[in-house]
Amino acid sequence: MGAPSGLALMPTADLVPDREYVAELQVDGSLESGTADTRFINLQLGLTDRFEFGVDYDASDDTSEPWLGNAKLLAYRSGEGNALLALGFRNLGDEEKPEGYAVSTWTRGMLRAHLGLTYSEEREADAVLGFDYEWSPGWWGYGEWTSGRENAGAVGVNIPLPGPFDLMTGIIVPNDSADEVGYTVHLVCGGPWPGCGGKE
Repeated sequence: MGAPSGLALMPTADLVPDREYVAELQVDGSLESGTADTRFINLQLGLTDRFEFGVDYDASDDTSEPWLGNAKLLAYRSGEGNALLALGFRNLGDEEKPEGYAVSTWTRGMLRAHLGLTYSEEREADAVLGFDYEWSPGWWGYGEWTSGRENAGAVGVNIPLPGPFDLMTGIIVPNDSADEVGYTVHLVCGGPWPGCGGKE
C-alpha cells in the first residue's frame, strides 16, 4: 500500500519536514511460516511545512501494481504544536482503489496518541488508533490497531542506527484469528534534500 509517514500500518498526522526526505526498505512476512512475501521501497518528500508526497515501489513477486503514490496535507496545527489534524490519500495507482483518511495526533511530553478514520470503496470506513512513546532519543515503541476483519493491529519498536539510519520493527496481529501472525521490518534513512544542508 502506498505508505505515508506514520506507524507500521496506520498514517499519523506527522509530516516529513519541508525539503527533507525519508527513504525506506520494507519487508513484511509471516512469523509462522518464515516467509517474506511483501517487499517495498518507499520514498516520502516534504514539499512545504504542510504537505508531503510519496512514491513507493512494490517489489513483491505477486504484485499487480508496482508503483503506488500517496499525499498528505496538514489541515490543522495548534499554536503549541501538540495537536495536529491531517487529511490524505494512499494506495494511489492505475489498478488499485485509493484510500482516503483523516487522522489526528496529540502530544503530551514523549507520549503521542493517534486517532482517525480511513475510507475506501472496498472497505468503506475503518477506525484507526495508536500511540507511540519515545523513552530515549531515537528509541521509541508503538502500538496500533485498525478496525475491520481484514485489517490488523501491530506493536513494535524503533531502534536508532549509526548515521541517518533507523530500524523500525513490528509484530502484526490480524483481526481475523484464522490469518497468520506477521512481522514488518523497515530500514529507514532520512535527511535534507541534496544541497539543502546537513542533517540536524
